[in-house]
Amino acid sequence: MFGGFAASVLGMMTQAQSLDSIGMNIANINTNGYKKHDIEFQTVVSRTMTGNASDMGGVKPITRPQVSLQGEVIGTGRELDIAIFGEGFFVLNTEIDGSGDTYYSRDGSFQTKPGPEITVLADDGVSTITSQEKYLVDKNGYYVQGWAATPGSTDIVTTGTPGAIRIDQYAFSSAGVGTTTAKFIANLPSEEVPGESHVYNMDVYDSGGNAHTLITSFEKTTTNNTWTVTASYQDTPTAQVDTVTIAGTYEAGDQYSITVGGRTVAYTTTGSEGDLDGVRDAMVAAINADWVMSVDVTASAGATGEIVLTAANAGTGFTSAVSTTLGSTTDNTIAVATTTANDDGIVDTTPVTLTFDSLGAISSPAALNNSITWSNGLTTTFAVDISDMTQFAGEFFPQLYSQNGYGTGNLSSIDFDELGNLQGNFTSSLTRPLYQLALGVFINPDNMEQLSGNLFLQTPESGNVTLTTASVNGFATISPQSLELSNVDVAEEFSKMIIAQGAYNASATVFRTLDEMTTTVRDLK
Repeated sequence: MFGGFAASVLGMMTQAQSLDSIGMNIANINTNGYKKHDIEFQTVVSRTMTGNASDMGGVKPITRPQVSLQGEVIGTGRELDIAIFGEGFFVLNTEIDGSGDTYYSRDGSFQTKPGPEITVLADDGVSTITSQEKYLVDKNGYYVQGWAATPGSTDIVTTGTPGAIRIDQYAFSSAGVGTTTAKFIANLPSEEVPGESHVYNMDVYDSGGNAHTLITSFEKTTTNNTWTVTASYQDTPTAQVDTVTIAGTYEAGDQYSITVGGRTVAYTTTGSEGDLDGVRDAMVAAINADWVMSVDVTASAGATGEIVLTAANAGTGFTSAVSTTLGSTTDNTIAVATTTANDDGIVDTTPVTLTFDSLGAISSPAALNNSITWSNGLTTTFAVDISDMTQFAGEFFPQLYSQNGYGTGNLSSIDFDELGNLQGNFTSSLTRPLYQLALGVFINPDNMEQLSGNLFLQTPESGNVTLTTASVNGFATISPQSLELSNVDVAEEFSKMIIAQGAYNASATVFRTLDEMTTTVRDLK
């Protein structure tokens, strides 16, 4: 009978461990990335010694972690949330430089953590400010590991050791890249009359990342199925300069008038000006004081008796006229001449003829080649692919324009894509990958050691880690702005709890019965 005591005690102990595992699973039903434990049972077989007597036997529990069992993935809408669907774990390190302990996790609810202080240039490009680095971490404050993009490129090399992911606004800047290729798809109306034109503004970037606009005009010619295309762009405009010259013998009562754009400013000498330069200076003051005329021109003193009128806005021309009313003498004169012509700075490229076939498809050319030197001295050399342009009945219909250049900008926000890339969104409207998350894959993840804080540790039984990325070799895919919930099924756990409770009570009943029987045997003796 004493062997029965062992079996019933082992039964109670085993079911107690099962209930402990069930309680742990239920407690973590809302823990992101939690992996449940199942309890299985293994017999402990008695060994017959003499006759019907036997040593102790019974049952023992075996814990089966269900680490490889996928949990439900739900959307959260949070930019720093990410879920793994399939094999693999996020790789974490306790130190920024990667010298700490390495852990693994399925909980993708990431946050940011400040790092060392840094000194950076302010927006004025001269003064400096003190800021802090910022890193991507998990709930424990451990640093998420990934591979950084090659400086000056969008390529990410995933060989070598991954490192901490720095995401403060000073970690990355987007240097401008000039436009080298572009594509334009549009329909030109086949029924258009000769001389009619249609305009489309193409945005391009020079070699320094500065934005420019190319005004592209398509004009129908008198030849069937042909158009001419001309590109125009803004170069440095030149301000118009007119020089007004007053001459003759100066005396009181002389009146000089200057008209610009229909507005007239007249000045009558008082005799106190001293000479023609005094008259000139008085007229300069009068012109600049006139709030209407000063909108169009600025007056300044030139050589003796000369008034220089300069356009207030370069590229905007004006017309000027002069007149004089003489005093007692008749040798006073005033004249005006344009000494610097107005130039609006618009530069036109050489016209190119577009030819379409009878079916409305473009036959030549396949591309528009442009090489432009801008007013800042930088250049843009690029080809616009127009091979998909058409000439059908209807309206002028621009369908697509794209180009590969972009301007300079600072990092403004981040998010993840389906490949596990941490993308940077820049103030220049550019989006490009900055890092790719490292995923740790194990041959036997169910034998990893589970730690507090939703962490896992590599063990000899789990095998060595293989570092990879999402969507490689079919290991895993990434779900941005989502989280993996625990893989606990509460209904299943309650069913197991009922069974474990019944088994525990039954073992306790066996123990109590054996106790009563041994008491009877004692009393008989």
